Amino acid sequence: LIVNIKKNIAEAAHLIPTPTEEHIVAEGYKWGDDPAHLLAHLGDTAAAAADAKFDVLILADLLFKHPQHKNMVKTIAETMSKKKESQAWVFFTSYRPWLQHKDLAFFDLARDHGFVVEKVFEKHMEKPMFENDPGDLDVQKLCTGWTIKWPADQCTA
Repeated sequence: LIVNIKKNIAEAAHLIPTPTEEHIVAEGYKWGDDPAHLLAHLGDTAAAAADAKFDVLILADLLFKHPQHKNMVKTIAETMSKKKESQAWVFFTSYRPWLQHKDLAFFDLARDHGFVVEKVFEKHMEKPMFENDPGDLDVQKLCTGWTIKWPADQCTA
């Protein structure tokens, strides 16, 4: 998976203004583990103090891993800065329509952790990603995007 992600990054390098290796990094990480090696990518500048965290997180097509929801929320809390503009973007499609309620339970867990959750994108695709999968085709073709943010009263900047 990481090899494929690195290939995609290399192929999209022309889209990044003045790309350098520091702009995009692909490496393995197990949800809920110590994120220190991820946060280390923020560098040693004054702006990247010991408590520096990411302003933007992107989680794509992960919500089908229901047992990992708690660890995903924990990782968001440990790695997302508390600036008012900081946010985690979560995009997904319920490929197993009969489990869509479990996919969506991720957002309830994030709310329970104190985050503000908002649906910001919804698009019905022409066809499902996996055409021969069973279940409700309308659910399989629905792609949604959500933001997860710290509440304003918890933001530091």
